[in-house]
Amino acid sequence: MNNIDKIYAKLSEMEWTDVAVNGRRVGVKVKNFEAEKANLRLQEIEYTGKESKAHQHIHEQIVVTISGTMEMTIEDRIYYLESGDMIAIPPNAIHFTKVTDPQGVKNLLIFVPKQEGVF
Repeated sequence: MNNIDKIYAKLSEMEWTDVAVNGRRVGVKVKNFEAEKANLRLQEIEYTGKESKAHQHIHEQIVVTISGTMEMTIEDRIYYLESGDMIAIPPNAIHFTKVTDPQGVKNLLIFVPKQEGVF
């Protein structure tokens, strides 16, 4: 497959990838689409009642909540996201989430520059 073959994908035909941290599944699965300088991810997170691990990365990240509700903490500020909400996470900002909907949450994530790997 050459680079031109990578510019088109059908979301319905993409496989889900379970996210694992330290070899352990964490209730997150993604479908990832990569462009040359950015990537887009469809993400589903199960409701666990717990916060995700605080982390940071060099990428600017945009989160669009498609369904469900969650709390997004960026640095020391908490944002309450529901379907249709969007938020931008600056590069290197410490952030984490907590799903508040018992049905889980589905987000669309955009990373610039492209984030290598799944998590």
